[in-house]
Amino acid sequence: MRTKSFAVGLVLVLALSVAGVQAWAQKVKANIPFDFVAGEQEFPAGNYQIKFETGLQKHLILKSLDDSDLSANVMYITRLSEREGGEPCLIFDKDGDKAYLSEVYMVGMDGFHLQGAPGKHTHQKVAGGK
Repeated sequence: MRTKSFAVGLVLVLALSVAGVQAWAQKVKANIPFDFVAGEQEFPAGNYQIKFETGLQKHLILKSLDDSDLSANVMYITRLSEREGGEPCLIFDKDGDKAYLSEVYMVGMDGFHLQGAPGKHTHQKVAGGK
């Protein structure tokens, strides 16, 4: 009986450890084909990684994969329900020629709503990957 309880406990601890690691640092990568604004900062078109880490309150880490010196902590306003299909993606508010990162969706978790374009705008989706 002791061996069975130990085995069940070990499996439970391993399962929780894997889930904890996944929740600790979720990320999405995307090739963004246009210049954009995230938070208060402007970014050039290129390959980016956006990461959520528990403990970093109300911020996402945006990092260029093309320029190691280009990164920022970007504040999000609220969490959003997970998108249908659960595919990672970024949603941009487009106001004329200017694009604002407004939503970030990662696999297996709620999305993030950032400050988007002021006023009337359209949306553009950019597919992401892990």
